Amino acid sequence: MNTQHFNIQLKQPLIVSQQAATAGQHQSLDYIPGSAILGMVASQLYAQLTPEEALQVFHSGAVRFSDALPVHQGQTAYPVPLCWHHSKGTDYHRKDCLDPKEIYDVSRKDRAQLAGKQPVQLRQFYVTEQGRRWQPNKVQTLKTAIDADKNSAADGQLFGYDALAEGQEYTFYVQTQAEVPAALVDKIQQILQGTAWLGRSRSAQFGQVRIQAQSQVQPLIPAPAQDGVLTLWLLSDMHLLQHGQPTLVPAAELLGLPAGSRWLPEQSFIRSRRYSLYNSYRQHYDREKQVLGRGSVLRYALPAGFTLTADWVAKLQQGLGLGQEVGLGAVWVNPPLLQDVHAPAAWTTEAKVMSTPKPVLAEPKSTLIRALKYKAKEQAVSSQPLAVAESIFNGLCAKVALARVYHAMAKGVAFDAGKIPNRTQFGRFKELANLNRNDANQLWHELSNEANGVLHVSAETEQTNRQSGASYERAGWQQSFGFGQDDNLGTWLKTELAPHRNESWFPDLLGALSVHGLGEQWEQYCLGKVN
Repeated sequence: MNTQHFNIQLKQPLIVSQQAATAGQHQSLDYIPGSAILGMVASQLYAQLTPEEALQVFHSGAVRFSDALPVHQGQTAYPVPLCWHHSKGTDYHRKDCLDPKEIYDVSRKDRAQLAGKQPVQLRQFYVTEQGRRWQPNKVQTLKTAIDADKNSAADGQLFGYDALAEGQEYTFYVQTQAEVPAALVDKIQQILQGTAWLGRSRSAQFGQVRIQAQSQVQPLIPAPAQDGVLTLWLLSDMHLLQHGQPTLVPAAELLGLPAGSRWLPEQSFIRSRRYSLYNSYRQHYDREKQVLGRGSVLRYALPAGFTLTADWVAKLQQGLGLGQEVGLGAVWVNPPLLQDVHAPAAWTTEAKVMSTPKPVLAEPKSTLIRALKYKAKEQAVSSQPLAVAESIFNGLCAKVALARVYHAMAKGVAFDAGKIPNRTQFGRFKELANLNRNDANQLWHELSNEANGVLHVSAETEQTNRQSGASYERAGWQQSFGFGQDDNLGTWLKTELAPHRNESWFPDLLGALSVHGLGEQWEQYCLGKVN
């Protein structure tokens, strides 16, 4: 199989929506899915092909368009592995570089170093092989739909666009099997050169990109298998079927592993999601998919005497499961980053290099420049809590969607009373922010203390109720979304808010979060009408 790598530079903000929406807020993915790249190529090439050629290129799996992952400081950034944790309350990074001494792989057998620590899962960012942490930059903007009959703004059609900021870089690859004619390969590669448009709202100054072929790419080098255990780090979502039905149980036989291989669920970390792709030709969304989420880590016990050869590694890293033509099933086999209970110690040197202070230039002696810098800083501070609040709220909505999946709730069925935060609970955030605006410690205490904080129930009350067998509530924040002890909305929100507790704009963050919680989006997620 031939592989050609490409680089994408965002010349305009790029919108790749997480789900279908006709109004309201459009949340963008922080990567570019292979389906978007395939769709762009198909829009230019499909009409030029015979039915047989179109089938081979776009539907057979003989041509595969990978997800485009972000590039940070010249290095590809991968979704953080879900087996990585840090001790609660510790700083697990130095500036933008992860600290290997503070990161633990809790899936490893040697867990002695975790004794007495409360592990917290690392999520929602990317990491390079050098240990740099990266989260793609986003911008928010408002647009209004146009009524074609009136040639003016349509009533009630205001759109909030969440988009990837221009100037960022991404990388992807296209795999073609040997049976694909060279002429077709050349046509595909010609389209993937120069200026192109991706995503939605391309008529409104969004989606322009520049694509270039890459000649030198760092391969995904595997480490030797340890104790006969195979590790698969999912770099994209994975879609599996068992007996014709979607499954979230990655049995060894579904991945084509050698006979006798056995999945190790106790050493694996999995997240899942649901989505459906829009088909522009049919003007309709395809059937919804349920997939294992990117960043998941799967481990398997290999049969005795089996040797993981280079051919086996190459076969696995070509892709697993269904939907490989749109980027699903990309894995890293036995990644060196996951071969120890700690992250690689080699990162320590990198962190020291990054910490070297840069020379500071003298500030120009200009009243105008100083005034402009002050104004820019003031604007940045005022917008920061809004952006952080939106990010946290979106994460909270995702946890609610996950809770519905975890509890097997049908679409449209509401949570029982008190099992999910309501308008009153979100309104409490704004109330506390106003009352304690000048006392950051008291504000955080009112939110998080174990006795009577907003996100917790009184310990005495809880203990009494436990002993009596009575039920108890945490005003909805106790809602669980996973198997872990801390997999509940209150604990998750507390963890997300903690890094910002000492910021001067923390009360504004709570106020903005309260406004989000009073909107229709929260209700829609709670009812399972979006996911």
